[in-house]
Amino acid sequence: MSVARATVIEPPPSHELKVEKFSDGSLTCIRFSGVIDERFEGKKTASGIKAKKLVLDLGRVVRVSSFGVREWLDFIAAIGRNVDDLYLINCAPKVMNQLNIVSGFTGNGRVVSFYAPYHCEYCDTENIVLLNVDRDFDAISKLKAPDRACAACGNPETFDDDPASYFAFAANQPRFEIDPVVSNFLITKLGYSVADLSRRMQAEKIFEGRFIMLKLAGNLDGSFPAEKLAEGVEGTVVVEVSGVGGVDPAGAAQFRKFLSFLRPHVERVLLVGCESSFLQQTIQPEELSDRVQILSLGLPFACDKCQNTTTHLIDVEAHHEVLKIAMAPQQKCPECGGSASCQPHDAMRALLPSFPKPTTTPDLRAFIKKGQKKKKEKKADAAEAASTNRAVMILLPIILVAVAGLGAFVWQQQKKSEQIVERAVTTLNRAAKTRPAWIASDTPFSGYCTDLANRMSCVGISSYLPSKEAAKAEASNVALEALANAIALRIEDEAFRTHVAPTFRDARQLALGDLEDARIATSTPEAQAAFRAARSAHRNVAAALRRTGGTAVPAQSSDWYWEEYERLNGDGTEFRVFVRYDVTPASMDALVSTYSTPKSVLGVTVLTSFPSVGWGRPDGSVGAFTVDVKGGPLKSLGVAVGSVFLDVADQPVRDASDFATRIQDEFDTKASRDGALRFVLMNADGEKQKIGD
Repeated sequence: MSVARATVIEPPPSHELKVEKFSDGSLTCIRFSGVIDERFEGKKTASGIKAKKLVLDLGRVVRVSSFGVREWLDFIAAIGRNVDDLYLINCAPKVMNQLNIVSGFTGNGRVVSFYAPYHCEYCDTENIVLLNVDRDFDAISKLKAPDRACAACGNPETFDDDPASYFAFAANQPRFEIDPVVSNFLITKLGYSVADLSRRMQAEKIFEGRFIMLKLAGNLDGSFPAEKLAEGVEGTVVVEVSGVGGVDPAGAAQFRKFLSFLRPHVERVLLVGCESSFLQQTIQPEELSDRVQILSLGLPFACDKCQNTTTHLIDVEAHHEVLKIAMAPQQKCPECGGSASCQPHDAMRALLPSFPKPTTTPDLRAFIKKGQKKKKEKKADAAEAASTNRAVMILLPIILVAVAGLGAFVWQQQKKSEQIVERAVTTLNRAAKTRPAWIASDTPFSGYCTDLANRMSCVGISSYLPSKEAAKAEASNVALEALANAIALRIEDEAFRTHVAPTFRDARQLALGDLEDARIATSTPEAQAAFRAARSAHRNVAAALRRTGGTAVPAQSSDWYWEEYERLNGDGTEFRVFVRYDVTPASMDALVSTYSTPKSVLGVTVLTSFPSVGWGRPDGSVGAFTVDVKGGPLKSLGVAVGSVFLDVADQPVRDASDFATRIQDEFDTKASRDGALRFVLMNADGEKQKIGD
């Protein structure tokens, strides 16, 4: 689960209760927003629930009235007769007050996470922090508030309530692990991050003749061993990704690298069980071909009749004619049988037409169906392992083993990973005893973004640095660079994708690849050069985003956390810092608009230069990027597509609008000077040219 420091309760303006339902097979999540009072029809709401596993999201509940408690107890009693497993997540403070004093408020359910109030005496700020019962169990079971560091100043915060009463219910719960099926649902369908075990990438290899299936489950980050996992793979490869949860930029790059390793050696790669968010982050249209194809993808369908939202797995081969026009096939609601429709996200609509039509055979379909079956019991596992299918479980990135007729080899984690483990053993960690739940990866000097229900959350992780301040600054730059990449993935403008994105996409991927190699041998000159280049690029991109993104870019981080380690050689300590920025959907839309709205003037069309241009052309990350030249005075002066206007009449260019206004003014007044237009241009090769005197 992610930690929220901003106000978590976002009910409708009227505070009228809103109930949203998300389903996937036998599992359902219900999200409550607003006030639970006598208008909440508990028994009626419960009657529409058919799931065996139920998750109740109570993070947006602002009040529970006395009459609401009565209806709630009816609701809990009714669902208790039909639901096998019940989990309560994101319990708001008002909910905590009720479950601590009302017997039976949770029925047979278990509280997974809840919000708690903290206060920083140094900053005089109030913060709402999400606590995970499993992760924070040691403190909560002793009726103590887990230690927290203030996001603004780094000083310890104090718990702003009576811990003995606030933690009473949670402290009496026995320790438990959340069901892996539920964890996978929260990660892949609702964008949550859950317990550490659920985030660890696991893979399973299944072989049968010329068919190979790779089943991936967990979070995809920079530790994904692309080359090792692709080694020795031939034939037709089916990659099952329905279990992949969070994807950070480094993980997306590693997955693309994995596909590039496979292409020369296999007949085809078929991706099955793809969530739309996974595709948007890992697949570029040009990467799809007859060799790499999407066989099935999950899309959310909403029922107009019962308001239920359900993820349906769409067969691309069967519905290719509909998908290629960026639409989704009509589906039936599994709850009421009504018609359910899907409006794909803009980024998904841009990707769908690029899907090649896959072709399958009955034996391939049978292999995929067999490989996707879940193993119910250990006996079934043993029987299946002894059958003609040979399955290999891989826990990544610790060890990779191939058995049966395939030979045996062991892939041990990289030298840098071993050093990290050694560091962790000697950590001093004076800031807090446990990491916040929003930290989904600990790869040094990496960043990732997670698209949650009510925000985009971007986290930056520093490398190991001598001072906390330097590490925090680096982590902030990494987080903002990850945010810039998330913005780029959402921009559908054809001119941006054709002319702007190529200027940084390859340079960024190459640099991140060099950085990944540098983590293995950090002391070599090549590794040090890779770190310096990446630091410079992150700094350039973050600075450009702050300058051009306006108020939509958060002025301060939403949360941060630090760890102090003993150096490996025993010579003092060093720091690693995690920084999180949260961006609202409205701000994300504003940022997408900022970098995709064209301005035309004097025969050229420009966009506000995108911050990530700083990966390949550092000085070109702020200015006006030329995406079209039709003629006129600027073309005659050598302006071409790909040129970036940096300066007009000795004044720096901020964005596309600023350029359009000032170059027009310069053109209108140049006759009075009897001189040429004055501006500074960076051409497509990164060379600066000064035009005029």
